[in-house]
Amino acid sequence: MISAYFFEYAMLALAVAGLAGVVYEIALKDRSLFGEIVSDVQRMAEPTRLPAPRQFTAQTLSLGESANSNELKKAA
Repeated sequence: MISAYFFEYAMLALAVAGLAGVVYEIALKDRSLFGEIVSDVQRMAEPTRLPAPRQFTAQTLSLGESANSNELKKAA
C-alpha cells in the first residue's frame, strides 16, 4: 500500500527538479543574470515592454483590402 506522503514527496521532488532546471538554463545562457536577479528583483519580475503592433484603420487600408470590410464578394 502506498502512503499519502509518497505523493507529496513525489510532487516536491518534481517541483525541486523544475526549479533546478530553470537555474541550470540560466547558468548555461548567461551567468551574469544571477547577480541581476538578486540585486533588482522588481525589475526582473516586470515583463519587457515591447512597442504596440501597428494598428490598421480605415485610413491605412482601403475598404477592398480590409479583412473585415462587411462587403459581399463572390467566390472565384
